[in-house]
Amino acid sequence: NVARLVATGPSIQDVKSLKTSDTAFTVACNTIAVNSDLMERLRPEVLTFADPVYHFGPSVYVEKFHDAVQRATAEYGTFIVTTDRYAEWLRRKIPSISNHLIGLRQLTRGASTSAGHQNFDLRGNLAVVPYPNILTMMMLPIAATFARRLDLYGFDGRKPSDQGFWAHGNSVQLSDDMESVREAHPGFFEVDYEDYYDEHVRQLTQIVTRLESDGYELASVTASRMPPLAIRVPEPCPSGVTDPSPA
Repeated sequence: NVARLVATGPSIQDVKSLKTSDTAFTVACNTIAVNSDLMERLRPEVLTFADPVYHFGPSVYVEKFHDAVQRATAEYGTFIVTTDRYAEWLRRKIPSISNHLIGLRQLTRGASTSAGHQNFDLRGNLAVVPYPNILTMMMLPIAATFARRLDLYGFDGRKPSDQGFWAHGNSVQLSDDMESVREAHPGFFEVDYEDYYDEHVRQLTQIVTRLESDGYELASVTASRMPPLAIRVPEPCPSGVTDPSPA
């Protein structure tokens, strides 16, 4: 069984043949929801997000994002997964998505976090370690709960020339409304982006290593600059067999 994890890096816009699969369990994140064409092709089982500024703050950006979230549940039956704290807030703000909303508790972070600790079986315990990135905190635990092979799309990583956390594809980002986020949360952007990225790569490396030691297979179908993903690419198909991957 296969799970597809779909993110908002620029490479996701070039994956023309990415479409609904009868077998793959699809976990999308964040503003993938604003791209109607991609959502129609993916029809993701899960859309996950958990950023207090980009997904729950008082900005025009957030209002438009919530409109897209509402469409995802109405049109595709997509389940929304976030933290339990934000789930309760969303239930009050958008009552129509209540039946498709799941809140995950946050486990206490401790010394074990540095060794890639995470809950990869949510069936018995709806809780995750609160890593500061949606891939390590939500997407990998959700996908690993349902599948043993994890294919990743759109996790491009950060170029040295990127000014923020990293670049996003224009069609999967509310670029025109980004200023409304900056106006609402000016202090949020006073961070060291390179340090954040380096720490994310370190944590992702540990988690990927842990997953593989537990018998999972991971591959970054689209190109990534993050070392733990860049070295994990899909196996080539045998000679004479058509490559089914949409890269």
